Amino acid sequence: MFSENDKPYTCACGGGSGFLSLRPFKESDAFKMAEWIRDRDTYFMLGGPHLAPYPVSAEDIIGKYSRENGGCAEADNFYPMIATENGEPVGQLIVRYTGGDRRKLRFGWVVVDGRKRGRGYGREMLGLGLVFAFEVMGASLVTIGVFEENMRAYNCYVSAGFRANPDAQVKTETVDGKEQKIIELVITREEYCRRKT
Repeated sequence: MFSENDKPYTCACGGGSGFLSLRPFKESDAFKMAEWIRDRDTYFMLGGPHLAPYPVSAEDIIGKYSRENGGCAEADNFYPMIATENGEPVGQLIVRYTGGDRRKLRFGWVVVDGRKRGRGYGREMLGLGLVFAFEVMGASLVTIGVFEENMRAYNCYVSAGFRANPDAQVKTETVDGKEQKIIELVITREEYCRRKT
């Protein structure tokens, strides 16, 4: 896990007037995060049952992130990140390794403050996450999954550089009592580098 003194990753972006930064999660962020997950649709599209029972409280988030290591068995395999604008939390995502390979990373639990949605914050937050994944953690690829009916998130992920992964196994998950197909997306180091130029 990170220390609270770790340097944030910053870029000028988003729909607001300031800079969007990405920094490690602090327990005080959990109170804002719980506000972002107030409705059942957001909860389920976030993969809520993996996080905590509904409704999610700040204490649930602190427990999952700080005491349970995000549910990851490996001690060094859970990196919750917070996007901030002018120091104020506006979104979050988690980063973790997959299959024991420290060069294959997965993003998850992506959520943006509902007041900021539709204004580019998610795309920019994911962009900062990709900087962290490829340039700091040395990833060879990053994956992310999205429920098939969550087209808004799918379009956000594609705009950040992800593409459908033709090699991924078809997965489904029961969400609020109904089967949902999960679309797997990926971006490789080479694709990331091409987007930067």
